[in-house]
Amino acid sequence: MNFEPYFPPKMLTLISTYQCTAACPNCCFQCNPQRTERLTIEEMESIVEYCAKKFPSIELVVITGGEPFTLGSDLYAIIKKISSFGKMSRIVSNAYWASSYSKAVDIIQKLQDCGLTEINYSTGDEHQKFVQYDNIINAIQAALDNNMAVAVNVESALNKDFKSDILYKDTKLSKYLKDKEKYPIFRINNGKWIEKQSTVNEKGNFSYTTSIDSTCTSILTNICISPDMQYLSCCGFFNIKNKYLNYGFVTANNLETIHKKQFDDILKLWLYLEGPLKIAQSINRYAKKELIKIENKHMCEVCNLILSNEQFIDMIKSNISKELPRLILKYDICRRIENNSKYLAYEKGK
Repeated sequence: MNFEPYFPPKMLTLISTYQCTAACPNCCFQCNPQRTERLTIEEMESIVEYCAKKFPSIELVVITGGEPFTLGSDLYAIIKKISSFGKMSRIVSNAYWASSYSKAVDIIQKLQDCGLTEINYSTGDEHQKFVQYDNIINAIQAALDNNMAVAVNVESALNKDFKSDILYKDTKLSKYLKDKEKYPIFRINNGKWIEKQSTVNEKGNFSYTTSIDSTCTSILTNICISPDMQYLSCCGFFNIKNKYLNYGFVTANNLETIHKKQFDDILKLWLYLEGPLKIAQSINRYAKKELIKIENKHMCEVCNLILSNEQFIDMIKSNISKELPRLILKYDICRRIENNSKYLAYEKGK
């Protein structure tokens, strides 16, 4: 059995629209109600069908934005399409539509009928200027009462007033949090939230510290399509602003080629294998001084600092031969483990 020299993708992310009912100042895509860019239902269905057939390794399709519910009936149609291929699906929403518990239940049940398997809600200081806290509670309760997996992502930074503890202490959520056996599908996360203006030496304001060993779990394994049909190397912050992460217009004729092309880029492999913080450490080591401060910064922030700075890219190019033996060995081991897992699964299914 021949093994392909690349990792098969595990996830498809459709940034379905840049239109949103909110206009958070630090939204990574700068979404707002006035923006009109979106994927058509024909484009979304074509991408889902192509990826489901070409990449059977894809397990999950994420519909995000912007606010996916601004798609109207097209949102339900694409969830049905995803379900028809036996794939799990997730929606990321601000829950503006959950103005009452009964209304939220109606929408959740309709989504379930279409095959939705998980819903994620975003909230925090900036979101709540546009969507009331009660909407989030209504949306959480409606989903959990109908046995749908729920994750709540809270804007997390030291300068935020709204903390995830507020949700943990809310009496309306206590039964879901206490009974893990009945509600094992409820998660509250300190979500990524990065201020737009980030500089090399600025101290990050995150309330958590990214481990130096954190690797990028999105690059190479996640096919990400923007509302204007651009292939993005990851679904993280800054991806639409960084030309290095944008592979241009995607069609049914070039999607697979673009995906595989990324594996010819040693820097992308380095991000996948060891993460941007380790790369930043190497840059500091090359320079023999601290050019990039990584304390309290999220790895997406550090990644953007590296990829958007030509000086850092040139330093990596000049010194990459020192890193290659280790990276090639790691990549080969990871590739063999991945493909042997595919082979074992293939043999078991025969």
